Amino acid sequence: VLLLNRAIVATRSHRPALMTIAFDAIVEHLPEEAARFFEEGMAQMDALDYPPQVRAVMERYYSRQGPAPHTLH
Repeated sequence: VLLLNRAIVATRSHRPALMTIAFDAIVEHLPEEAARFFEEGMAQMDALDYPPQVRAVMERYYSRQGPAPHTLH
């Protein structure tokens, strides 16, 4: 939970360098959660109208992880 919160705070700070550090930690330590985190992050980019430099970092990680798998079970 702390890694996810760290990444959310980094995103809300609008500081790409902090986002990169926090996002790398998610990819490394929570690989099974990464795709969903970045998918939800992309939805927030539109909903909250984040600046282009913040959107670029989120898009880069989202494209690397791909969309989260959606299963029925």
